[in-house]
Amino acid sequence: MAGERPIILTAAAGGATTALGFPPFDLPWLAPVGLAMLVLALREASATRAALLGAAHAAVFLGMTLWWLAEAISPFAWAAMVAAQSVWGALAGVAMVRVRRLHGWQLWAAGVFTAAESARAAVPWGGVPWGRLGYSAVDAPWSAWVAVIGVAATGTVVALLGCLIASVVEHATRRSLRGLVPAAAVVALVAVPAMARGVLVAPNQATGPVARIAIVQGELPGSGREVVANHRALTEVLVGQTRQLAASDTGRPAPDLVVWPGDDLGDILDQTVDFVRRFVVLTLDQAHTVALWVVHTHAIDAAEMTPYLAIGSAPWRAGKTRLLEVLAQLVHTVWFTDRVSAAVLVRKIDKESPTLLLDEVD
Repeated sequence: MAGERPIILTAAAGGATTALGFPPFDLPWLAPVGLAMLVLALREASATRAALLGAAHAAVFLGMTLWWLAEAISPFAWAAMVAAQSVWGALAGVAMVRVRRLHGWQLWAAGVFTAAESARAAVPWGGVPWGRLGYSAVDAPWSAWVAVIGVAATGTVVALLGCLIASVVEHATRRSLRGLVPAAAVVALVAVPAMARGVLVAPNQATGPVARIAIVQGELPGSGREVVANHRALTEVLVGQTRQLAASDTGRPAPDLVVWPGDDLGDILDQTVDFVRRFVVLTLDQAHTVALWVVHTHAIDAAEMTPYLAIGSAPWRAGKTRLLEVLAQLVHTVWFTDRVSAAVLVRKIDKESPTLLLDEVD
């Protein structure tokens, strides 16, 4: 047991080294080195030990890259997600040991690691794509691969670099000249995209109509990491910046398209659909319509016209009021009422421009 501790520490240190290739550390050269440390620890390991080593590497790596979950949601959520996702690291460790018997095992092992990354990006709880090796390539010499083969395949290249580095170390310890082959492959994978960057990442030479695209960035109170607690504030900030661009008086034409950071709008729509369907029975198409209308209420000033959301059903007690109660938690400046005079309605709209939710009104 005492002899296993250094090996487990090597795998865990490999996870930490791989994490250094990602924000906030941004040392992309270390990402393949950290994976090489895992490969070296896995050498001649049994299935049980390989699972333990793979889990140790994944736990440390994910613990460092998903640190923001502890503050954005809770330490328990961070620990639960790291533990659940580390299962994929354990499975990857076992599979990587198995493929060591194959010819060209470095490529097989890199493929196995990429497959495990893809699996943990989907399962459980919708997965966590955070920390895919391909994302570490942004400022690395091999970043040009991303433009040619995409993020997932670039992650395979980074994993292959780690496996090749481990192979070089293994041959060097045996003083074997066979290590020159993987060493040459490492040089090729790094040098070729660095030298051919101008060819692989060609400038856009498209002709034809030109579209103006603007990008806005949201800011949150405090450290900016409490996204879940301030999701409404984030939406308001992004909508406000979009409105400013649409009403710009600088003499420049308004943009044709405004891009929000990351996948915020898509995430907001998906989360809105999930939230509404937790409390109201709707078809997916109905839930999508409701989610789009909710987002529309936050950006109504940028619209030339607005649709009404008519909620109806043939039978009584079908959930119409419940849907309005759920919408009241989501829409912009809600005013939820069941009876109101025309005079009050006009004054309220003129003063506050609320999202009006009327219940049992013909």
